Amino acid sequence: LEIQRAYSLIYPPRAMRAWVTDVPNFLSQRSIPLQFRFHSAMMGSLGVGCDLTAMSEENLRASARFVAEYKQLRPLMVAFHRLENPSANDYRLFQYASPEGAVLFAFLPSSRLGHKPTTVRLRGLDPQARYRFTHDWQQREASGEYLMNRGLRLWLQGDYASTVIRFDRVTEPTG
Repeated sequence: LEIQRAYSLIYPPRAMRAWVTDVPNFLSQRSIPLQFRFHSAMMGSLGVGCDLTAMSEENLRASARFVAEYKQLRPLMVAFHRLENPSANDYRLFQYASPEGAVLFAFLPSSRLGHKPTTVRLRGLDPQARYRFTHDWQQREASGEYLMNRGLRLWLQGDYASTVIRFDRVTEPTG
């Protein structure tokens, strides 16, 4: 994640080639979960560098779902925002926004004793628009103003935890 963050300070993240690689990692010898590796790689131009012939059927199916999810998210991945100072807490938070919605990428590389939830304030939304999203397994809806000022409470737990939340702009009137 530090590579993506540093890269984004100089280049547009969409120009970054981000790869899902085999575990354990050949440099660090860490075994990072497949979901975390895919979520991290989705922030750039997703590539799969794993030995697919060595993957379990379960991981192949999960990989296919992640690739399909990435293809659905790409239209929303326009304006990039780094949301948290990495030294402020344990979370690494990144967001893309477009006129149609937004995508939040949230990561918890390692959980420390006393780890707490964080409030994520999105950027680049239309304050007057409403956005639908799924959070904590519930469909929700909130205004852009609420999401940018009040924010969204997020609590990831455990090492290498990650989530991706899609925010779709509501086009029909509610009521």
